[in-house]
Amino acid sequence: MSKRRLLAGPATVAVPAPPTVSSWSCNSVNRQNNCVMMQMLPNLLRDPDYGLNGVDNSSLAGLSFGDYNRIAREYNENTAAVDYCSQGATLIPTWTWYTVSAHILPVGYTPQNYTITLYASYLSLKIPVITSVGILNPGQDYLYTAIIPIRLDEVDKISTFELECIPQTS
Repeated sequence: MSKRRLLAGPATVAVPAPPTVSSWSCNSVNRQNNCVMMQMLPNLLRDPDYGLNGVDNSSLAGLSFGDYNRIAREYNENTAAVDYCSQGATLIPTWTWYTVSAHILPVGYTPQNYTITLYASYLSLKIPVITSVGILNPGQDYLYTAIIPIRLDEVDKISTFELECIPQTS
């Protein structure tokens, strides 16, 4: 009986290339006073760390277009019956819904699962805003949109946005 030796080398896995991200668009829409925003997003905006508060305690959150529409619809339905912002309500600061859009064009030959994270750059920080996971098909252009509730006086503090698309390999 002859002995055969098997030589094993490092396993190689084809890692898909990240997709192309292009056509960035950022704008501020739908300004709201503090009272309205506190009714729309009470848990988020009452968090003392929410917003651009310095190096140690800054955080932002993004909403999908669908989540934004749902929250706005629920608020509009509730305010028809209740006036949340009557006399004595805190109207300042002014908030805005900051919309960030980009086109994602996946490359490769087969659909691939991606983790997509939007970051905002503030001071020396790269603040994660929203992360989503989804399957993208190569050659198909995807419009990515995130809507960020942010105080109007903080919008200019953000130096850039970055969209990171990481293919999942498992």
